[in-house]
Amino acid sequence: DGKKWEFTINFNDWGLSASIKSGGVEATEWYARVPDIEGTWRMVSHCGMENYLSAFGVTGDQAAEMISGSSLEFFTLTRLSGGKIKYLTNSKQLPAEFLVKIGETYSLEMVGFGTIEGVLTELKDTIIQVMKLGGKTVKLTEKISGDFMVSEYVVNGNRASTMKTIMARD
Repeated sequence: DGKKWEFTINFNDWGLSASIKSGGVEATEWYARVPDIEGTWRMVSHCGMENYLSAFGVTGDQAAEMISGSSLEFFTLTRLSGGKIKYLTNSKQLPAEFLVKIGETYSLEMVGFGTIEGVLTELKDTIIQVMKLGGKTVKLTEKISGDFMVSEYVVNGNRASTMKTIMARD
C-alpha cells in the first residue's frame, strides 16, 4: 500500500526489544532472555548435602539414604504457556508431577518435611527460588550453562548449611 515501515531492534544480554512504526501506528515488543532449563536433569556431583540435611534435623541413616538416593533421581522440566514450568521426577520426596508459575507462590508436599511454599523468578541464565520448608527459609540459586546446572542451597542464611549440586542434562 506504499506505506513506509520502520523497524528498530536492540539486542542485549537481557533479551531484545523491537520498535515498529508504520503510518501513524507505533508498536513495541520485548523478549526476555530466560534460562535454557528444558530437558531431563540428573545430579552428577554434590557437596555439603550432609550439612543441608542436618539443618532440617535429618542425620544418620536417614541422611545417608537420602544422599545415596539423590544420584538416582531425575527431573524433567518443560516450559508451558503462561509462564509455567512443568516438573516430572522420580524423587521419593517430591510429587511425581507438579507445576510452578514464575513469579507466583507455589505449594507442594514433600514427604517427611511437610508443605513447601515458595516462589521463583528467572533472569538470563539463572533461576532464583525462595522456599519455606519445615519452619525454615531456603534460598536456591540455579545457574545454567550449556548442559550443566550448578545449584546452591542455603538454609536461613547460614553459610554452614550450604549445599552445592551439579546436574547434567541428558
